[in-house]
Amino acid sequence: MPGPQPKYPIHLSEAQVAQLIHLSLSSSAPYGEVQRARILCLAHRHSEWTNTQITREVGCCRDTVKVWRQRWCQAPTIHSAPHPGAPRRFPSVMRAQVTALACTTPRDHGHVWKRWSGEKLAHVAVENGLVEVMSASTIRRWLRQGKIKPWRYHSWQKSTDPAFVAKATPMLELYEPAQALAEEGEAVCCVDEKTSMQARQRVSETKTAVPGQPMRCAM
Repeated sequence: MPGPQPKYPIHLSEAQVAQLIHLSLSSSAPYGEVQRARILCLAHRHSEWTNTQITREVGCCRDTVKVWRQRWCQAPTIHSAPHPGAPRRFPSVMRAQVTALACTTPRDHGHVWKRWSGEKLAHVAVENGLVEVMSASTIRRWLRQGKIKPWRYHSWQKSTDPAFVAKATPMLELYEPAQALAEEGEAVCCVDEKTSMQARQRVSETKTAVPGQPMRCAM
């Protein structure tokens, strides 16, 4: 005799089936989402299957099938729920200032170091009054996320406006939640980034590299 039916049956529309099948065959999407798409497709196609049968077909644990059946019935999404984590400690304007600091040289701040490190950047950030305390690991993470390598390549853009930080702060705060808003279907854009409205020529020419120094590019 057949066993008990799953508590959360999956019923998909034709558009949802097509979308999930396409995702289940993807080789570039996150593996977790590919696996969830396969679970939902099987649960929809074989409504008589138990969670154990789907588990054997997909190659995952039974709890994974149960969780994503329930989540799909509550909200049709295969994306992981956001982790709350700790509140953001440093504002976006401070991150921009530290990133700008990494795009200068230690000599610009009265130090004889030949190159920056996370510890040295943290020291100078405190010394310049940008922050009271900051760990070197935080700065290294910021630079890694921004793909900035100050030991290989320097670019700098110096503003002559004394109120630059005050003017930049609201824009940075506006862009900070842009990714989360995009997931909710709300786009954030800037007119300066529109086609044919951006600067087309640099203020200064790129300076060639010299022995022992990285190339410097003025924006």
